[in-house]
Amino acid sequence: MFDKDGGRTIESIFKNTLKYLSQDIESVEKNILEIIKADPTLRRLFQISTSVSGIGTVTAVEIIIVTNEFKNIRTAKKFACYAGIVPFEHNSGTSLRSRPRVSHKANKE
Repeated sequence: MFDKDGGRTIESIFKNTLKYLSQDIESVEKNILEIIKADPTLRRLFQISTSVSGIGTVTAVEIIIVTNEFKNIRTAKKFACYAGIVPFEHNSGTSLRSRPRVSHKANKE
């Protein structure tokens, strides 16, 4: 049922597709970094964000975008809640749930 030549052809097509996708991703990342370098505010926010241990280029760009350059989220407490690292206990009346959960407003990605 499996044609070896057909499999090689498909593999070749996929390799070419992956190559071009990688080139496109690299080009987009380069353009994003050029935009950041051209804007003094973005450059400053990017430098501050990437100075934090564990925060790389992609994460720093995403943080800057989703917080609207930290205009929408101005405090560390709100950002921690948004990032999903602040647990909330769920209780109602006499019922206590033992497992704390993340806010439903948190970015679960």
